Amino acid sequence: MNVKRFVWLAAVSLLCAGWAHADPFFYIQTTGWNSNPSFTVTGSSTTASTDGFSEGSFCPSDNWYECYCSEDPGTKVNNLGDAMLFNGSAMFTGNTTVDYENVGSNIETLTITTTITGNQLNELYTCSSDIFTFCGFKTFGDPTLEILFTKGDISSAVPEPRQYILLAVAMCACVALDQFRRRRARA
Repeated sequence: MNVKRFVWLAAVSLLCAGWAHADPFFYIQTTGWNSNPSFTVTGSSTTASTDGFSEGSFCPSDNWYECYCSEDPGTKVNNLGDAMLFNGSAMFTGNTTVDYENVGSNIETLTITTTITGNQLNELYTCSSDIFTFCGFKTFGDPTLEILFTKGDISSAVPEPRQYILLAVAMCACVALDQFRRRRARA
């Protein structure tokens, strides 16, 4: 195989492998909420501490018997989707499924916050994900309910600068090899 073609093929393969390491698409699904609360979604490129979060399910009143309802409010973050661009934060409302494409930095933690009041204080909240290995709940303030998804990876749809550098180095190597071959052929 021609050396120049080999270098080009290697550079393009490495660039594609860098883009393909994880899926930039994800969706957030909320179900069972009594009203149409607003949810604020924030992504972070670092893994968050899980201290103070109850894993998997949560009863704000700490009365688990009272909290079990027929349709518990739930939040899920799963793979697949293909819609709105997500650049680190977003908002949505109510029982819905929202599809995102991450165009910011890689996401290892996703935090969703909302306010719960009235009879929502006596409901059981659940969460799940096929992207993140931890999901949990914590309340503070009015109370604000914080839903934490962490220990996962949603890649960015935008390649990292080092991938462009790698491709530029490969292109320079191809040009240098071509120049070297031409000089050798003339001599």
